[in-house]
Amino acid sequence: MVQDDDTGMEQMSDKSNLTEEDLKRLETLAEQAGFVSKGALLRKALDLFEEHVQKTRKTRKRVQLDFAGEDMKRLDELAKREGLDSKAELVRNALRFFEWYLIQVKQGGYHLALKKGEECKAVEIVF
Repeated sequence: MVQDDDTGMEQMSDKSNLTEEDLKRLETLAEQAGFVSKGALLRKALDLFEEHVQKTRKTRKRVQLDFAGEDMKRLDELAKREGLDSKAELVRNALRFFEWYLIQVKQGGYHLALKKGEECKAVEIVF
């Protein structure tokens, strides 16, 4: 069992917009994971997240893309409409979709089935 206390948790919840439900979830998770306090669980979670961020920074590469004004506008609008955090996330999603599409073409299955209500329509994507 990890030993620690919740000193400052009440003040933190006032400043961090944690709801009563959030605090209850923290308490439940702390108990299930063998922590004696919510604070100990949060500190461990922060350590793990920091470790993940450090590993990710070491493996990420930066790329610069040039888009015409209209294409950049489309990127912005699509990312916003889909609730994505960034244009990079949109590009990663598009890359995953394109990769899947190429695999499907190679395997002979290049149609998508779009379903609206009970109607199903096969669509061929051409790049």
